[in-house]
Amino acid sequence: MVNIKISVIIPVYNMELFISNCLDSVIYQTLKEIEIICINDGSTDASYEILNEYADKDNRVKIISQNNQGVSYARNNGINAANGEFVCFMDPDDFYPDNTVLYNLYVATTENKALICGGSWSSYLNGRVNSVYSGEYVDYTFHENKMLNYSEYQYDYGYQRFIYNLQMLKINNIYFPAYLRFQDPPFFVKAMIFAQKFYAITQITYRYRLGHQDYNWSKQKTEDLVRGLIDNLRMSKETGLEKLHAITVARFSGNHLKAIMKYLDERDSFLLYLLILANSQIDFDLLSKYNKYSMKPEFGFLLEPLYLFLNNYADISKKLLDKTRELNVVSASRSYRLGRILTWFPRKLRGLFFCLKKKGLIYTIKRLKYTFVKHIYSEIS
Repeated sequence: MVNIKISVIIPVYNMELFISNCLDSVIYQTLKEIEIICINDGSTDASYEILNEYADKDNRVKIISQNNQGVSYARNNGINAANGEFVCFMDPDDFYPDNTVLYNLYVATTENKALICGGSWSSYLNGRVNSVYSGEYVDYTFHENKMLNYSEYQYDYGYQRFIYNLQMLKINNIYFPAYLRFQDPPFFVKAMIFAQKFYAITQITYRYRLGHQDYNWSKQKTEDLVRGLIDNLRMSKETGLEKLHAITVARFSGNHLKAIMKYLDERDSFLLYLLILANSQIDFDLLSKYNKYSMKPEFGFLLEPLYLFLNNYADISKKLLDKTRELNVVSASRSYRLGRILTWFPRKLRGLFFCLKKKGLIYTIKRLKYTFVKHIYSEIS
């Protein structure tokens, strides 16, 4: 029986245009002792038929079919079905840049007795390759082959360019959270925290295809994004990873701000709750140790989406009050009382957010219910 060195896990959902390119880049790797676990996640195009064609030609290709449940369930099913010493993960629209990737990762891992090993990242758009990164993406590249403590690295993107010891994942229950978005970084961070260190190689070990993705942020995807960010806030706080903590805080006001604000403006109360919970996980002593991604001073301890939401709410309150008075919908006395409630609410809400920092989420929620009910009752009675 062949000793399987690496299990390559590929979730597949409606990727008939790209899956052949992906599988070819795996099948022709110089490391032959691999298995290729393809999880067909309820595809409705020709993806399943293409997978069967490859399985007929190469017995290392194994197919698992499931109803459409998302990539987290698919990857987790792949982990449970894997038989290799190590596992790695590919997306079906991506590919390996050359045929030595898995061999070099495996050799580097075993020679250096590492639980995790990874290389550099690259992206592909319309035939052009990019492998030079700066700013928040600078950690996509390794400049020398060496063992690194995760405390020296503290990054959370690009998990696909690494291989992971399978038993480490299973014994420590390291799986992908069931999120529709941002499920990869919490998995990666949790694995790194358990391993404590990893071996890095300079070789580019993954090519990420750009240009065809659907970036439609639904309500559920946006809430799951915040869940994933909360996971990273919590883990970085518990382990004292100041750089990761700061980067995660900064991401609330980065590329994800537009999606978060859309559903806040539509009054998604659960998303508001998640942002309050996120605030409760921020450690300002930890942030002070890493200044590069520090929050803007005017936000206090608020994340930017909440800061903007509260300002918007205060503005909406004033407009509503002005409109009420203009139309004479209520009497002068009731208009005055309504105005007191509408202008008091956002001010008091800001104060309660500061209570979160000192007393925590549960205390603040209890205080919120008591204070608001008492005040509004006194105004309308």
